[in-house]
Amino acid sequence: MSSSSDESDANSDSSSDNYRDFADEALHFFHILDHLRSSENSSSSDDDDDDDDIDGFERDPAWLIEHIKSLRGRFNHSIQIKRDLFVEEFYHSIRAQKRTSFPQLREIYTAAEIEQLLLDAVNHDGCFRIWRRIVPFVARSGYRHEPEFDEAGKPLLRRATVIHRAAGRRLHKIIPALFEIYDRADLNYVDEAGVTHFHVACQFGAREAVAKFLESGRVDVNGPIAAGQTPLHLAIKNSGDPRVIELLLRAGADPNRPDSATGDTALHVLLRSDRPRDLDLAKLLFERSRREHLPLMVDARDKFGDTPLHVAVREGHHGMMRLLLTRGAHPNLANAQGLTPLHVICTRGFDEEYSTVGAENFCLAFEFYEYVGDRGLELDNTRDRNGNTPLHLALSKSQRLLVVSLLRRGADPNAVNKFGSTPLHVICERSHFKDDDYVSWFFGISRDLGRTVRIDARDAFGRTPLERAVASLLPNTIDVLLDNGADLSSFVFPSVRDFDRDRTENLDLKTTFYNMKLAAGVLACVERLTKRGYQLDMSDALTIMKFFARHNLFEKSTKNLKSLLDNMKFWCFSKLSKFKPDLTLHDLIRLRPEEAAKKLTYTDYYQFTSIRVKSRDVPLHHRSACGAHLAEKLSRGFFLRWGLDCFMELTRYRLPILCCEMIVKNLNNEDLCSICLATAIKATKNLKWQIEEVVKCNDKKRPAKTTNDPKWQIENVAKSNNKRRRAKATNYLEWQMEDIKYTSSDDSEPSLDTSSNRSYSSSSSSSDDSESSWSSSSDDSSDSSSDDEYHKIRKLKNIRARFIRDIENAQPEFLIEQLYPLISDWTSQYPNLRQIFQAEEIERLLSDAVSYEALHGIRKRTIEFVARSGYKHEPELDEAGKPLLRRATPIHLAARRLLFDVIPDLFKIYDRYDVNYVDEAGVTHFHVACQFVGYDVVEKFLELGRVDVNCLVPVTGNSPLHLSLTYVSVLSIDTIRFLIKNGADPNSANNDGWTPLHTIADNFYGYQHSAAKRLFRISDEVSVGRCKSTSRITQVRRRCIWLCPTAT
Repeated sequence: MSSSSDESDANSDSSSDNYRDFADEALHFFHILDHLRSSENSSSSDDDDDDDDIDGFERDPAWLIEHIKSLRGRFNHSIQIKRDLFVEEFYHSIRAQKRTSFPQLREIYTAAEIEQLLLDAVNHDGCFRIWRRIVPFVARSGYRHEPEFDEAGKPLLRRATVIHRAAGRRLHKIIPALFEIYDRADLNYVDEAGVTHFHVACQFGAREAVAKFLESGRVDVNGPIAAGQTPLHLAIKNSGDPRVIELLLRAGADPNRPDSATGDTALHVLLRSDRPRDLDLAKLLFERSRREHLPLMVDARDKFGDTPLHVAVREGHHGMMRLLLTRGAHPNLANAQGLTPLHVICTRGFDEEYSTVGAENFCLAFEFYEYVGDRGLELDNTRDRNGNTPLHLALSKSQRLLVVSLLRRGADPNAVNKFGSTPLHVICERSHFKDDDYVSWFFGISRDLGRTVRIDARDAFGRTPLERAVASLLPNTIDVLLDNGADLSSFVFPSVRDFDRDRTENLDLKTTFYNMKLAAGVLACVERLTKRGYQLDMSDALTIMKFFARHNLFEKSTKNLKSLLDNMKFWCFSKLSKFKPDLTLHDLIRLRPEEAAKKLTYTDYYQFTSIRVKSRDVPLHHRSACGAHLAEKLSRGFFLRWGLDCFMELTRYRLPILCCEMIVKNLNNEDLCSICLATAIKATKNLKWQIEEVVKCNDKKRPAKTTNDPKWQIENVAKSNNKRRRAKATNYLEWQMEDIKYTSSDDSEPSLDTSSNRSYSSSSSSSDDSESSWSSSSDDSSDSSSDDEYHKIRKLKNIRARFIRDIENAQPEFLIEQLYPLISDWTSQYPNLRQIFQAEEIERLLSDAVSYEALHGIRKRTIEFVARSGYKHEPELDEAGKPLLRRATPIHLAARRLLFDVIPDLFKIYDRYDVNYVDEAGVTHFHVACQFVGYDVVEKFLELGRVDVNCLVPVTGNSPLHLSLTYVSVLSIDTIRFLIKNGADPNSANNDGWTPLHTIADNFYGYQHSAAKRLFRISDEVSVGRCKSTSRITQVRRRCIWLCPTAT
């Protein structure tokens, strides 16, 4: 007992001694850190000469040697933190040694300890003076590195040294000292990234080391690192030392060799580094390459297709651009994006209010034109990949000086790009809230130069510059366009999608009260249009309301406003922010909407600029709450006007207008928006009834009596003769009234003529007979059904005609959205679509329906309609009369999108089971049937005997049995049994090594137990061995137990 107690006491004493040692070292460590911090604060220079000793004088050499020896035993070098303490103490000891003799470290420490000291000094994350003092100290002490050797006596060069570590941390000041330590040029160490000592010497401009390596003849002067850069690239990019570059060129470095990763040559690398002496280096490259008979390739391209001239103008190097053009660079070469050097000049930065950027670009373009002209060359009128000319790009970047230069040199102000946009379109789709005099300036310049600008040109989307200006929320631009002759009669108010397109391209969330300015911008544009005679209708108002809803411009609650007013930072901000000299933001918040409307216009809100106080000083949620409140306030009048009309229409004008006004005033803007949308929905539902009333208006005994009659509504549509707008607004009317023609004369009221290929009564009938025929037709259900069927078929033909007329520009959803209103309630006999559409058109309809991204019911109903119409697909044949099977069909597209509900209908259309189409991934119709349909279709494929029951999908290696087990359900059990009985291999593995049993175990659809049991039982019935690998069965069984415990 006593001995054990003595041992425990001894152990406790030793542990306490260890603890005291550690505490002493920690205290010493913190003492050193405090001293280092104080010394750093007292010295502001980074040079070695400023590092004074603590005591103000150098250490005695004898004392220093003894102290360094004592340090060796004080620290445990196997622990990182203690090695750091050692490095800091070592630095503290030698930091003042500058002029006296240095001790021979090799006599005190082993080579491995010195290497570790160097590595720890380079890796130290504390004071930078540690590595800047220790590494030169070691070099001056006379230590030189000696390599390790393998069994054959050859040095081991595949390792990372201290030089690699210093290069990785870019410690360029100690690289020369490290090369004094690693002074053997025959030892060119290489690390895991392929970087050698020679590469590091070139990178950091260690000229003497580079010369030694080249003299040894053991280095490849063009050998790249793993990242693809050659020694010449490294020297040019990093140090830029002309002496090192000249040494490399004399040794045979190839300046035309490209970087394997980026494709950059030496010229590309030089042009991308921004140094004052780059022009001299470029001249050196040209001169030395000429002497070495390796002329520089001035038109070499990198991986983006950029030539050195592209890079020079992009970086704004005037001298380099002149040098390249003088040396023969081609000025018209385009890169991968189709940009020539002139295009690149036009895309260099924005020129806001004639900034220095614009002046620099103008000078660059002027010199470019001058040098090209001196060489007798001409600039091609080339376009980039999107069809943009330099004028398009210069206008998009607001480069006014450059625009003037381009126009004077013959640029076409009406050039059209790939999207149909002219330069005027580009100006009108600039970012929100940059509504300056840009358009008026462009018109003035064009007028002075005698150029005519097409002001009503339409782009590929059918939009004019005026419509783009509205979608970009540029009210002042709208006024300028209208003043210069823009046609307002053909104006079509942008849709919500148009607003979104321009907004997402030009989003600027840093604008103060962004939501307020959005609301003010759209209403200011409407105000400018209405002042010029445009009549805003209900559909336009609904578009604006949807815009508000899409961008959350409604004030959701007044609670945020209350907290806003209590915030001191916002209170100060609102007091200093002024909309007018006599109206601050603080005052505006407290005004009622009616009072605010008298003091401010939409333009005042739109042009509001906050004070110079940083808006980020105000919390974000307070800024958002204020913006929403101001948006609600400024748009109040607009929503009240339209909300009142819609509310009265919903109530069928049963309440007095004063009562309606009182009710509406108590609703917020979001509620008023809902009322307007409800009115629009009700109007849509009544469209069919309105069409019937229009037809009845043709009856002479029942003429239209009021201007509110639908006859006059449709008459006004016809008279306006704006095809694009009215096709958008009255598309459904056209479907219902393809047999009605509009006739009018100058001296009589417009009337409706219902003459068509088919009439409802004989031509010899009187008006009375006509009336009786109408009534009898309505009473006779069979005749009515026949008429309805006939008219629907006529409508199908008209839809097809419109589709064929614009088939090249038609969007994928065009035909589907045209057909759906007609086929959604089709109750009569289904038509033969082959008598109306071509087979190719039906195939496109099916493909578009599968790809349709909107309502799921539209897709399913369209495919179901085609299937019920009796349409059957017929394959295309080659010259030998065999079907062409290598193509992707709508069945493949539906399978990729996992559209379970439409694939069975598609197999009713593609019912030729001897035609097994295969797509580019190797998936066949038979694969899709096994995965998504079931037993019936799979049986038909196998009955014909033209499919392989074990054919694999090349990409995944899945067999039909794998696919049938992907979505295990009750319906797929029969398919599994049928496949195995017809020879499907239950032991086949896919590319991941999974058998069908693995696939069952991976499913979460609730039928793993049943499917697994069925798979084993069927395999036993047909005498097929189960999984032959015991380890594979164990693996699958474990997975089954984990996923489905009942499977055990």
